[in-house]
Amino acid sequence: MPRKFRLAAIDIDGTLIHNPSLIISEANRNAIARMQDAGIEIALASGRHHASMLPFVAQLSGLRWMVSSQGCEVSDISRREVLEKVFIPASVAQQAITLGRSLGYAIAVYADDGIYRLDAPEKIEAYAGLDGGKITEITDAQALEKPLLKVMWTGDENSMTGIETMPELATLDATHVRTHTYLYEFLPSGVTKGTGVARLAAHLGISADETIAFGDAENDIPLFQWAGFSVAMPSRWPAARAAATITAPDGPPETAFARSVEKAVDFS
Repeated sequence: MPRKFRLAAIDIDGTLIHNPSLIISEANRNAIARMQDAGIEIALASGRHHASMLPFVAQLSGLRWMVSSQGCEVSDISRREVLEKVFIPASVAQQAITLGRSLGYAIAVYADDGIYRLDAPEKIEAYAGLDGGKITEITDAQALEKPLLKVMWTGDENSMTGIETMPELATLDATHVRTHTYLYEFLPSGVTKGTGVARLAAHLGISADETIAFGDAENDIPLFQWAGFSVAMPSRWPAARAAATITAPDGPPETAFARSVEKAVDFS
């Protein structure tokens, strides 16, 4: 049964967009506008860096808040008001880099000031295509001198399947999550999209029960577990669907979010 909400936390890739052009469909833009007209605060909650979320912010009106880098940063869209920013310790980042390299993965990192690659561009081609923004090459030493939000292992398609069960990962004092079939991420311990949206909700005086979350993948599960109601896109991530309150109706993937809003939100 549809419910009323005060806050909607919305994932980007696979949820708000589902096309290589990185354009939000008209149906999805209209669904967000309808929620805003109903008094619902909209926040984008993504694994993307703050900078690479801005092209999506530009396609929407009235957006104030973003949860970026899988929950490591919670801020307004201009970054003038930062509610929280959590960095991964350099020693843990070094461990993740060393282990990833030993397994044959290429490395990219999110620093406070941007996205960097520690390997040749062809080795992170899949991730670079997903992000669509500027990725600068630096050395390992230069990366470890920066405040890092997360470390990423990148590989070939399906190279990350089952990697979360590796015993070596238990030695890392970090949150780690598979975000694509070719991408695995390491964050500060305890940080998730769920903790990031919870921090924003507390700032706004909104409870978990008054929050609806929209997502599609395993990195959205902590957000689904925190929010009072959650909707998974009908994607290839069965764990996300199992964790959500409901799954969006089947149909064209680029408008799945719009259909999920109609199914879950009470506009009366």
